[in-house]
Amino acid sequence: MKKLTGRLCGFILVALFIVLNASAQSTPSPAEPSGAASVKKISDSPISLQTATGTLHGSLMLPSNISATPKPVSVVIIQPGSGPTDRDGNSAALPGKNNSLKMLAEALAQGGIASVRIDKRGVAESRAAGSSEKDLRFDAYVDDLVAWVMMLKKDQRFSRVVVAGHSEGSLVGMMANAKSSANAFISISGIASSAGDGYVR
Repeated sequence: MKKLTGRLCGFILVALFIVLNASAQSTPSPAEPSGAASVKKISDSPISLQTATGTLHGSLMLPSNISATPKPVSVVIIQPGSGPTDRDGNSAALPGKNNSLKMLAEALAQGGIASVRIDKRGVAESRAAGSSEKDLRFDAYVDDLVAWVMMLKKDQRFSRVVVAGHSEGSLVGMMANAKSSANAFISISGIASSAGDGYVR
């Protein structure tokens, strides 16, 4: 329970950092209601990426202001962690749902920031694009994330593409960020030491 609480706090802190940063750079519309009771409308729709070995699937969450303003907004690609973890942060290997990554996307949308949550190759809706587990390589996840970045960089609705990786997704994100033109990288509960030194966060 303590470990889960720590991770959720991490998600909240990341969301607040990006939201506050975006808020500091923009001026709210006079017509927009203020106060804690104000909730912006958001949209959550399917998005897909065609690759040579199959289609990868995800969800594109857009803030309400993206259609109301001519200015493009930042978009955050959220890379899930290890195992059969889906785009929302839920694992097929664990009972119940926590929807942690979906909640992060919703917090970002409330702050005027778009996001793309992805199902990794071989997981959930992207299962058909995955090879057998013995043939799957770590670099495949990195290449997939690079391809997502490149696709979103071409989308004129977005001004910046930010990669956010959770747990193992943090390492995937680091490597993808080095190989792509992503504007920024955020590590959420990433590895703090090499594999030879043990698993330390």
